[in-house]
Amino acid sequence: MQPLISMYQQDRLDKWEILFSMYGVWGAFMNETDRPGGILAPEVKKNLENSWGNTVPIVTLVGDDVTIGDTYSCTIADQENTSTKYTPTFTQFAWGWTMYPGQYATGGQAMNYVKYQQDFDWKAKEFLKALMDAVDTQSRNILETNKNVYWTANVANYYATTGDALQIPQSLKNDSFNQLASIMREMDLYEECIMVSSTSLSGLTKRLESQGEGNAINERFQFLLGNFVFTSSNRVTNGSGIQCTSYICQPGSIAVFNRNNPDARAKNKIGGGATPVTEWNTLMLPRLEMEVGTYYAATCSAAPTATNYLNPNLSATLKESFGFNTEIGWITAAQGNSDPATKVVPIVKAEWSVTG
Repeated sequence: MQPLISMYQQDRLDKWEILFSMYGVWGAFMNETDRPGGILAPEVKKNLENSWGNTVPIVTLVGDDVTIGDTYSCTIADQENTSTKYTPTFTQFAWGWTMYPGQYATGGQAMNYVKYQQDFDWKAKEFLKALMDAVDTQSRNILETNKNVYWTANVANYYATTGDALQIPQSLKNDSFNQLASIMREMDLYEECIMVSSTSLSGLTKRLESQGEGNAINERFQFLLGNFVFTSSNRVTNGSGIQCTSYICQPGSIAVFNRNNPDARAKNKIGGGATPVTEWNTLMLPRLEMEVGTYYAATCSAAPTATNYLNPNLSATLKESFGFNTEIGWITAAQGNSDPATKVVPIVKAEWSVTG
């Protein structure tokens, strides 16, 4: 007897095969991009979106050192401001897959246990996970590259720094969020901060948040003062000997933007009617929450030979190509800082040690 093979059931036995993550770093950049008074002005963002093949320099002013005198005079010294500019850069992200509709033909006997839409959805899911992992990783790298490297003298009274990261020993972890809030104020950063952290930090925060008035020591107060908003990502990794890692960002200190190619924005086509041979378009991509460019092409081709298809021997059949691409740029307050070596950048890195 032939085996009684069942048609593929979507999201059943293989539902745990592709696991999406929490993309907390990407989410932090997205949430802060449109914040009123943030670093990315609406006009600049619009120019960036329309800048395919071009550059968009952003003019900034330098905070010069000035002197307050002790005498009044009719002669006022000149004090001309210094201007500079920063040109944002973009990273290209491109992906796609092909489909051969003839491999899913139906009739007395279906040619594939997997239906066309099920196969399409699975490929889309695989690539979306890879894309989200990539942009979240890049977001984390941007924070690492643009973190604060200048520490005011008083910060040394709290914790030591290594590699431009505050080092919190294990013995001082229980009061660390209270102390971190004070450190931010020592640096003249007073707003409620976004704390983008390794997943491992949640164990510490949950433990301390649960210590209320019924405990011998009440650490919960640290989370009732409105100092931090927490988010996490598995792309925020811990170095050797580090239990938890966090990037503490002032609101409006980070932003992200993208741009799409002109053909996609113009929705160009090759071939008329409802089913053109080639078509460019745009699509609001879920999870990414950005509009990306799309490309569709229909050609005649031989289908690839693969064991998962019941009838791979299609030497001349319809081949559909589905392409996606966009260019994404990141920006932080560090790009507007004329001298990060002597001026505070409102992105602070902290590490909790497993010892000490």
